[in-house]
Amino acid sequence: MAALVILCGIIAIVIGVWYNINYGKFTPKIEIFSDGTGRMLFLGVSERCKKQMVRFNAEYQVGQIIKYQGKKYVIEEIKPITTIDAKYLGPRHGLAAYLIRA
Repeated sequence: MAALVILCGIIAIVIGVWYNINYGKFTPKIEIFSDGTGRMLFLGVSERCKKQMVRFNAEYQVGQIIKYQGKKYVIEEIKPITTIDAKYLGPRHGLAAYLIRA
């Protein structure tokens, strides 16, 4: 019985990871700096997952206009980042899209 519960847990984790890579949403954390520039952080997005990067590149591209708090910003550059996250007690990989005012 315990083996069945463990097996079901492992299957649920595998399905969750597969769903996140193939269909998960990209939810950015947006930071605007005092000089008018900003960045959008996408934590959990990995360059190593080809399908995820294809989906990300279809949704966010350099030169794309983003509206945030009634202001327009242009994506200037997209780079991989690693941040230290206190919630996860370690490094988290992701992407950062750097913004400039349009």
